[in-house]
Amino acid sequence: MAYIKLSQIKSEGYLKRAINYILNPQKTENRINTATYMCSSEFADLEFAEVRKQAVRKGKVIAHEIYQSFSPEDDITPQKALAIGRELMRRTFPDFQYVIATHNDKEHIHNHIIICSVNFDNFHMFPNKLATLERVRQASNELCKEYGYSVITPNPKGHREKLKAVIDEIIKNCDTYNDFFRELKKRGYEIKIGKYISLKGIGNKSFIRTATLGSAYTDKNIRKRIEEKAVIENVERNVYANAAKKMPQRLRLKRFINENLKTAKDFDSFILLMQKDYSVKFGKHLAFKHTTGRRFLRLDSLGEEYSEEMLRLFFGDPAEYKTRLDEISAMKILRLKATDETARRYIYRRNAHTEIKMLNYLHACNIQSYEVLKENISQLEKRIADYRSDIQKINAQISASRSITNAVREYWRYKPVYQKYLSLTEESAKEVYLQNYSAEIAKYKNAVEVMNNSKINGVLPRSSVLKSEILKFTEDKENISAKQDKLLLELERLKTIKHNADIILGTDIPKTSKHYYNQER
Repeated sequence: MAYIKLSQIKSEGYLKRAINYILNPQKTENRINTATYMCSSEFADLEFAEVRKQAVRKGKVIAHEIYQSFSPEDDITPQKALAIGRELMRRTFPDFQYVIATHNDKEHIHNHIIICSVNFDNFHMFPNKLATLERVRQASNELCKEYGYSVITPNPKGHREKLKAVIDEIIKNCDTYNDFFRELKKRGYEIKIGKYISLKGIGNKSFIRTATLGSAYTDKNIRKRIEEKAVIENVERNVYANAAKKMPQRLRLKRFINENLKTAKDFDSFILLMQKDYSVKFGKHLAFKHTTGRRFLRLDSLGEEYSEEMLRLFFGDPAEYKTRLDEISAMKILRLKATDETARRYIYRRNAHTEIKMLNYLHACNIQSYEVLKENISQLEKRIADYRSDIQKINAQISASRSITNAVREYWRYKPVYQKYLSLTEESAKEVYLQNYSAEIAKYKNAVEVMNNSKINGVLPRSSVLKSEILKFTEDKENISAKQDKLLLELERLKTIKHNADIILGTDIPKTSKHYYNQER
């Protein structure tokens, strides 16, 4: 299973430190278990800042961090955890830059994902709401199921369920509204009475409004249940993680209208069905107010297709209703096209500004043109390939020296076994001995062969010489690897610049190159 936590970053300095922390080579197997999207690991904080500059509304939060922790019981590998984290971002926030790192320094494998607070598509802010946390948790659970790992199942019996049970029990055993509150105090509940009734039990961290438990627990309905002994059906809101989410009034009214249009025979019967949950106000404009609402909502404010005239046409002249509905849809499409043209002009201006900034950045990095940038990348790739070839040759030399050392060790280890075999005179005894020690004799013969092939002018190199050679080869390999790592960082930086330039210049980018800086070294 994967535990999800969402936090905020509000300081530029802390953002840089947080990125450096999650990319710690000791926690990520020398940065093998890391990845980035639409940014580079080295300049992620600066690239986040560039995107944030384009936003109209920025807010105080500059980045968000998702912490995704897997259970040790799932026996997950860091590579699988990294793949799940990247797929989680693709499904939930495909238009946001991020840096992801998988840590395996603790018993539980876990991902750190640092996300820019503004997306690079339309420069809107990251949706920092409870519903966002729910969406990430649901997507994480779905991915864990797909990969065959366990998921977190929310416990339905939390503080809210216990509070409902306590309220129901007290209401059955009290006669007045005041008795209700006295009994709550006896049971250790703190009470806040104002516009809403809020209660907090012993050990709870926060107050819970009774109205969020459902329609049967509002102040008005609690009074009815106590004083009038009324039986009220409870209509619950959608609840996640002990917090309520309320459906918008307009959306709820639209859904209720659509449901009643399917069952009503005429306009009058439609109004009667609506009056079950809504108060109706007739006049110049037809308006409805829900039993839990504060004000009336005019039908025409929901859209032209919900006006009183259109609803009467729905029952009186279905053919005309369909014609008018098609006209309304056509007008909406025209408005959307006009919006698209405005957006196109805006994007053109934004790209022109970014192109100028990109060219200035290239010159600041001593890169005179796009062609020079490509040439630099090509040269770096060739030098890195040469270093890889050198490392392979050194590995072969180390392997050869170690094979001689191992051959000498096995020669002396299995020589007595082979001599004993030669000392036997009877063929039957030799056959039995060979069956019992065939593996040891084969290793001895192989060691002799390796030693004979390794002799120089008929003399086998001494073990001290071999050890010194191995140490020298290892030191050379480490020096070349260090140079290679520096070139890889520089290549990553230049490829990030090229990728951004390709986007600005409209160059066709292969799908496989989108994550060029995520490839394994």
